[in-house]
Amino acid sequence: MKDLLPNVVVLGAQKCGTTWLFKNLQNHPDILIPRKEIHYFTRHHLKGIEWYSNYYKDAYNGQKILMDIATNYLYDHDYFRRYMLTYHRNIAKEIYNTLNEPKLILMVRDPIDRAFSQYINLLQESITYGAIYSGKIKPIDSPKARKMGFKYPKHWPLGFKLQDRDAFFYVPDTFEKAIITHPYLITRGFFATYVKKYLEYFTKDQFLFLEFDMLKKNPKGLLNSVYDFLGIDRYYNEEFLYKRINPASKRKIVRNWSLESYIVRILREETIPSTFKIPLKILSKLNLALSKKEKPKPKKETIKILSRWFKPHNLELERITGLNLSHWK
Repeated sequence: MKDLLPNVVVLGAQKCGTTWLFKNLQNHPDILIPRKEIHYFTRHHLKGIEWYSNYYKDAYNGQKILMDIATNYLYDHDYFRRYMLTYHRNIAKEIYNTLNEPKLILMVRDPIDRAFSQYINLLQESITYGAIYSGKIKPIDSPKARKMGFKYPKHWPLGFKLQDRDAFFYVPDTFEKAIITHPYLITRGFFATYVKKYLEYFTKDQFLFLEFDMLKKNPKGLLNSVYDFLGIDRYYNEEFLYKRINPASKRKIVRNWSLESYIVRILREETIPSTFKIPLKILSKLNLALSKKEKPKPKKETIKILSRWFKPHNLELERITGLNLSHWK
């Protein structure tokens, strides 16, 4: 069998509803999605086309649509914290050179809401992979940053009192600090910049642009837009159609981060007897049950500043895509 490669690519964007889209499309009889986030064009491109194609060969059963759903193909650079991997490449050009005139789907969201949703996600991930800190921000040079354990020194202009020097990455305790220490929270919301890069290689006719609020207000209508764009029959998975998938609003921030981080790391140790892990699991559930229901919220002044930053980018995105984004902050 010749190489089977996707004819539809979901470019993202991160925290814009791609997981919901995956859940609702994965069982459609005319769509093959081997898995969410194969990461071929970001993390695994050196493994070659055959590696990529095998995902589709192994599961192919005559489906019309072969789809690759990603959260970060939109961006030409990214950082994989857990794998200590960075890249900065022309993803649009690589997709253009690799796939045969694919259709492209992009989901976008109010960039302020998107940034804050990702920040909450970072706080959650810090339990397992990092640490939360609460010091003051001050610039430090790259060599010192490396000694302090910052894996991405160019993107960590800070000097915090660290809680855990062995952690993979560190997350500030407020959104205001995070947009300085994690600038990609902001830059990933400059959607128009990245879309214009893709339009150097693809036409607008190859694109379907979707907006996150469509998912909340009319999920069936959003799916109908996808099915009409792909030219396939409509199909609805009632289990996920009206379900919020992985929402930041429902995530809890644990009451005692240090305790939870310790528990998680012990539970990951294979050498620890399972009988010892049982009380730790109970303690973890208790810690979560006592967790804060209130999430850290952006300050009103922060939202005003970010609105000014994003306004020209949002207007440009509106012009390019034809979406009505007047309700964005």
